[in-house]
Amino acid sequence: NIKVFARVEPRHKIRIVSAWQELGEVVAMTGDGINDAPALKKADIGIALGAGTEVAKEASDLVLISDNFGVIVSAVEEGRGIVDNMRKVMTYLLSGSFTETILIGMGVILGLPLPVSAAQILWVNLIEDGLPNTALAFEPKEKDIMCQKSYVRNLPLLNNEMKVLIFIIGVITDLLLLGTFFIFLKLSDYSEAHIRTIIFAGLAIDSVFNIFCCKSLRKNIWEINIFSNRFLTFAWIASIIALISGIYLPPLQYLLRTVPLSAFDWLVVLGLGLAGLVLIEFTKWVFIVKKAT
Repeated sequence: NIKVFARVEPRHKIRIVSAWQELGEVVAMTGDGINDAPALKKADIGIALGAGTEVAKEASDLVLISDNFGVIVSAVEEGRGIVDNMRKVMTYLLSGSFTETILIGMGVILGLPLPVSAAQILWVNLIEDGLPNTALAFEPKEKDIMCQKSYVRNLPLLNNEMKVLIFIIGVITDLLLLGTFFIFLKLSDYSEAHIRTIIFAGLAIDSVFNIFCCKSLRKNIWEINIFSNRFLTFAWIASIIALISGIYLPPLQYLLRTVPLSAFDWLVVLGLGLAGLVLIEFTKWVFIVKKAT
């Protein structure tokens, strides 16, 4: 509970830093003199003042050129934003990869024809997912990011909430796509190429919709501005154009082995995407309510 230490020696500074670290805290230490160097080195983040000694600067991780302590707050905010965006990209990419793995694996286990071809999977991974996940890295920082609880030491990037979300997204998407594939395969007179095109479009639409679910892992989609990231908006439009091109342009039809879809087919595809979106947002809402209580 001690807030202020006075007349401390260099060895005392090291003991103070060590005491906080033993409590699991991430410790930042500021200093400018030679006697501060050991504690600056011991701290998780040593911060030297620009007007300080060269010894202090060499022992530190950061140097405040302007000697303005407000820069430290800005640095923490920027760091939190970077970690947040890394987690969003990881959730988006891993959930998509998990979905594709289970989709193909379950198709093989159940003795069904392949729901999607290798070329179609590559198209989804490189074209449909490629631009949005890159744009997601430029997502603006959430306004309340500095009001959130501080991270504990050694907190993994892939936390439990992300693992559950990735699993839920994968399972929900797979159940919807496999169910649709099985129903069309058994009850319709569509060719395998036609059914495979529907599943390909459904897989791509899920990726297109899920990108907005991953814009925030702490808020539901109706609580955020989905168009706040102009890079993501352009990437989303490009993904839609790429999907339509892959289904209707003859050269890409030949490459991806797709056939044109009817209005009914597109209603099915959009229904799959909306159903997945609703279930994913419900899962996020459960986590949000749990944290609030």
